[in-house]
Amino acid sequence: MEEKAGCIGQVIGVVIAAVLILWVGGLWRTEVTYVPSHLKAGSTQISFEEKLNARHWAAGFIKGKQPDLQEALSKHLQEGGEITRLTIMTKYSWADMLLTAVTFGIYTPYTVIVKGTISKP
Repeated sequence: MEEKAGCIGQVIGVVIAAVLILWVGGLWRTEVTYVPSHLKAGSTQISFEEKLNARHWAAGFIKGKQPDLQEALSKHLQEGGEITRLTIMTKYSWADMLLTAVTFGIYTPYTVIVKGTISKP
């Protein structure tokens, strides 16, 4: 009977850990927003969003491949256009945290989200 109770306790512990990973995954984030002081009146505003991945190793102590923000912005920015709002967020999604847990912290990815609006003349 004691073995059955111990097994149920382990299952409950795993379920609680899974719920915490899903719930806390998006809460740890850093957000930076840029808005220029001048905006052109009468220009068309187009919104964009890019999701990029950053890779780190050894619990984040060793920096791996970083996303190229210039390349991500150049996809949306055309001749004569101007970035009128830019937000860069870094966060650990639940998938990032799951990969970190599965690899015991050897591989630690995080998600970089670049959002903004571009003014076209």
